Amino acid sequence: MKSKNPELNDNHGNYFFLVLLVLFFSFAPITEGKDFEGTFTITIPGNRLLKSMELGVDVPSNPSVIITQNQSEDVLDSMVQVGNLSKVTLTKNRKGRLRYKGSEKNSIQAIFYLYDNVELVKTFTITPRFYSKNNEFHSKGITDKIFNLEFYEIDRVGDLRGKLLKKIESVSFEIGHENSFDLDLKPLAGKKIAVKLISQDVGQQFLHFPTKKSGQYPFSLIDLKGRLVKRGYSAPISFSYVVLRPSNGYQSTESRLLQLTSEVNHFVKSHPDYGKDRVIEVPIKLQMNLKDLSKSDKTEDLVGPFNK
Repeated sequence: MKSKNPELNDNHGNYFFLVLLVLFFSFAPITEGKDFEGTFTITIPGNRLLKSMELGVDVPSNPSVIITQNQSEDVLDSMVQVGNLSKVTLTKNRKGRLRYKGSEKNSIQAIFYLYDNVELVKTFTITPRFYSKNNEFHSKGITDKIFNLEFYEIDRVGDLRGKLLKKIESVSFEIGHENSFDLDLKPLAGKKIAVKLISQDVGQQFLHFPTKKSGQYPFSLIDLKGRLVKRGYSAPISFSYVVLRPSNGYQSTESRLLQLTSEVNHFVKSHPDYGKDRVIEVPIKLQMNLKDLSKSDKTEDLVGPFNK
C-alpha cells in the first residue's frame, strides 16, 4: 500500500539506506567477498521531540583532511592544443577549390577550474600528452622552459578574469608524466580557483592534451585578447586541497546521503591505512536540535498520548 505522504516514504528510505552506508568498525583484516554493515546509537531526552538533525563525518579541525580532485577520465574522444600555433587561412578560387591564402600566429591559452569550496589549495598537477616545437613532434622528453602558470581567485567557475594569487614563470613540462606544483593558496571564503596555462612568445611551440567533447569539469580555451575560443572537458589535471568546512566543525549542514558518501570517501582516502588490507573506522557525528518544550507538550509527556 502506498503512503499518502510520499515525502515521508522517501525520508524513511534514506535513513534505512544511510545505516547501510555507515562504516563503524574497529581495525581488522578484510575478508574478500564479505559485506560489512554496522550501526550507531543516538540518545534523545524522553520528554522531547527532534526539531532538526545535522549529519557529517566527525573530523577534528587539526589535522585537516586533504582531498584530491582528479578531473581526467579513462575514455577520451578529443585533443586540444595550448600554446603558440599557426592559424592557416584558406580561400576558394573561381572553380571552388580551396587554396592557401596565408597564416598568422595564434596563441591559445587554457583556463582550468577547481570545482569545490576550499580552505587551502595544496598542489596542482597537469599531464601533457604531446609537445610540438616548430616542425618537431615529441611524445616524450621535456619541453623548453617557455610556459607560465597563473593562479587566480575568481567569483565563480567559468570566469575568465580574477585576482592573481600566484605566478610560476618559465616552466618546462615532462611529456606523458604528471607535473606537480606546490601552491599553498588560501582563497577568500566563497571564491573559486582558476589556473591559466600560457606559452611565452618564442615561436611555434604548443602542448597537446587529451580531453572530451562533453562531460564533466569544463575548462576554457581563450585567445590573446581574452575571448573564449571553445570549451573542453575532463582535462588531465588534478588539485589537492583542504575542503572549506563550517566554523562549527561539522562537515555537513544537511543530512543528504550523497554528501555523506562523499565525505566518507574523502576521509578514507586521507587515512594512513588507505589502500591497505585493513578496515578503516569512520566516526559519524550526528547533531540534533530539540523542539521547545511548550506547556501542552509537558502535559502530554506526563500522561501519555491522548486517545482519539
